[in-house]
Amino acid sequence: SQSIPSRRLLFSSTLNAAVTFTVTGNGFIVYHRVAPGGSNNVEVCVTTGANTTNKTCTNYSIQSATVIASFPVGIYGLGNGTHTVTITNKQSGGNLFIDAIRIP
Repeated sequence: SQSIPSRRLLFSSTLNAAVTFTVTGNGFIVYHRVAPGGSNNVEVCVTTGANTTNKTCTNYSIQSATVIASFPVGIYGLGNGTHTVTITNKQSGGNLFIDAIRIP
């Protein structure tokens, strides 16, 4: 992590570095720092309930020539219940930057 005025930024360039959290509700928003050194392969997997085989994953990039702080990526339509979310850096040497996670 790195200090930023009034908040913290979590980041890692390690392959398969991950953060896991639970969400109760229909969705969430991950705020990333998008930058030239950002990972070109961020994987988000959502598991619903206790059944760990009920997992859905998607991938996206947070690379950009321009730095954008707190770029939102929304994941919705999860349905009611508790969901386990894992965000993983799938690019060796690419930085996975997470500014914040918001559960509306």
